[in-house]
Amino acid sequence: MVFKSFTYPAVAFMGVAAVAIAPHPAQALSPDQISGIAKQVTVLIDGQNPGSGVIIDRNGDTYTVLTAFHVVGTPDEYDVVTPTDQRYKLDYQTVKRLPGVDLAVLKFKSNKTYKVADLGNSTQVQEGKPIYVAGFPQPTQAINLSIYRFTEGRLTANSSKPLADGYALVYNNSTRPGMSGGPVLNDQGALVGIHGRSDAQQQGNVYFKNDTNLGVPIDTFSMMAPQIGVKLDSIPGSSTPSPSIPATAPTRPPRPPVPQGPRAGDFYLQATDKLQRGDSQGALRDLNQAISLNPNYANAYGDRATIKFQQGDRRGALADLDQAIQIDPQLADAYGIRGLYRVVTGNIRGAQSDVEKAVRLKPEIGYASRGVVRWYRSDLAGAQSDFDQALSLKDSFKDAYAVHYFRGFVRWQLGNFDGALQDLNRSIQLNPKYLEAVGVRGILRFQMGDEVGALRDFDEGIRINTGSSDIYTIRGMIRLTQGDSQGAISDFDQVIRIQPGNVALADMYGSRGIAYFQAGNDEQALASLRQAVQLAKDASSRESYQKLGNAISNLQSQPALRPKMKAYIQTFMQSYLKRYIGQYVQSYRPLQG
Repeated sequence: MVFKSFTYPAVAFMGVAAVAIAPHPAQALSPDQISGIAKQVTVLIDGQNPGSGVIIDRNGDTYTVLTAFHVVGTPDEYDVVTPTDQRYKLDYQTVKRLPGVDLAVLKFKSNKTYKVADLGNSTQVQEGKPIYVAGFPQPTQAINLSIYRFTEGRLTANSSKPLADGYALVYNNSTRPGMSGGPVLNDQGALVGIHGRSDAQQQGNVYFKNDTNLGVPIDTFSMMAPQIGVKLDSIPGSSTPSPSIPATAPTRPPRPPVPQGPRAGDFYLQATDKLQRGDSQGALRDLNQAISLNPNYANAYGDRATIKFQQGDRRGALADLDQAIQIDPQLADAYGIRGLYRVVTGNIRGAQSDVEKAVRLKPEIGYASRGVVRWYRSDLAGAQSDFDQALSLKDSFKDAYAVHYFRGFVRWQLGNFDGALQDLNRSIQLNPKYLEAVGVRGILRFQMGDEVGALRDFDEGIRINTGSSDIYTIRGMIRLTQGDSQGAISDFDQVIRIQPGNVALADMYGSRGIAYFQAGNDEQALASLRQAVQLAKDASSRESYQKLGNAISNLQSQPALRPKMKAYIQTFMQSYLKRYIGQYVQSYRPLQG
C-alpha cells in the first residue's frame, strides 16, 4: 500500500571521448597538489546564504574574485574570507554581473599576498577526464561552520550548446550547497569553470544518486569579461606583451577548432537538465542521441539504464550497464548498481559477483551494495555489518544518506527502534528532501506511539512532493484511526485524484466509504462503496465491500446499532493498520515494484 513505486538515480560513470589534439600534453598533477592550489585561491563569500569564489587577479592591493552571480545576486552585506581566514567587507558597488550568464566578479582590498588562479582552456577539457571542485559548504546541524571542501570527480559532458545561464560543463563530483561560485579545476590545477548548480535533492526512493553538477566554462568568462570592463593578464589578448616575450607567444594553449554540428556532450547536457526537471522521457531521447553520436559514452549508458529500470525495462537497463562496464571495467558505481538490479531480478550469483567487484574498486559503494544483496537474502545481521562498514569508511560520502536509510530499516526489522530512528534522522539531515526517509520515519514514529510526530513527517512529505499517493494513503489511514474522518476523506480524495498505478483504487474508495460512514454521511459512504465493488479485482474484496454497504443500509431501520458499528470499525481499523505496518516493515526490500 505504501512506498511501492520508486525513483532511481542516475549512476555516476566516467565518460570516454575522443582525445583532443595536443602535441606536448603536460603531466597531470596529483590530487594532493591540485588541492593545495585550490585551497590557496578559493574564498568564502559569507552572507545570509554563503557561497564561494576564486581569486583570478591582483592589481596592487586590489584583488578580483570570480563567482556565480546567484551567490551575490542580492544587494546585502557580505564578507570575503580568504585562505588565511582574513575577513574583508565587500563593497557591493564592485559586484559586476556578466550579461546573460551566472557569473559575477567582485573586488576586495588587502595588502597581503594571495595566490591568483591560472586560467585554463575549458574547450580542451575532455569528457572522462579528472575534474576538481573546491568551496565552502554551508553550515549544517552536524557541522556549524563553513569548512573548506575539495572533491575529485570526472567530466561527463562539455557541451558547445550551453543551457540557460551559460551552464555547459557537467561533472560528477560530490558537492554541497555553499560551494556554488567555487573553482572547477583541471588536472593541471588550472581554472576551467565556475561551479554553479548541483542536482536537486532527490525525491522518492533514491539510492546511490548521481552527483550531477553544472558549471560555467571559464572560456565563457574570458570572452565576455571585456563587456563589463574587466581586463586580466591571464585572459589572452587582454594585456600588453612584455618586451622580453614575443608578442606572438600564447599565454595558454591554443584553442582547438570547435567541431561543427551536434556533439554527444550537447545531448548529454540536455538530458541532464531534463532529468533534473523530471522529464525522464525527454532525457531518454537525448541520451539515445548522445549514444548514437558516441557509442562509447559510458555516462549516457549509465543514465539510460536508470530510466529504463524506472520504466520497467529491466532487461534493457542491465544491457546498458553491461555496455558501460565493457567500456570501462573500473566503474565501481556501475558494478554496485548492476548488483542491485541483478538481485531484484533474482540473479543472486551475478549480484554477489558485482558487489564484490565494487568492494574492491570503491569500498563505500561496494559495502553498501553488498549490504542490500545480503538484505535480499534475509541476512539482516550481515546487511547491517556491511552498512556499518560503508559508513565507517566515509560517513559523509555522497550516498551516505541512502546507506543510513538502509541501515535504519534493517535495524527496524531487527527490533532496534531507537537505532532505526537515529539512522533515519541522519538520512534526512543529509538530504532533507529525501521523501522516502521522511515517510518511513513517519511510519516508525507511529509504530513507536508518536502519532503527532508521525503526522508531522507526513505533512512534510507532502510539502516535498504534493503528488505522493503513498503519503496521502498512510496519513489518511492514521487520521481515520484517530477519528479525524474529514481529514481522512480529504487524503483519500487526493489519492483517487492522482490515480497511482501502485495503489488499488478499489481500496481507496472502500476506505473513503468507511471514513464517510464514520463522519455520519451514509449517502456518500454507500456511493464510495459501490465504486469499490465495481473496481475490485477479486471476488473476496467485492463481497467485503458489498457486505459493508448492506450493513450501512440496514442501519436505516436499526439506528440503535450505529454507535456499536462505528466503535467496531474504529477498533478494527486500528488493529488492521498496526498489523499491516508490521507486515510491511518485515517484508520490505529496496527496489520492490
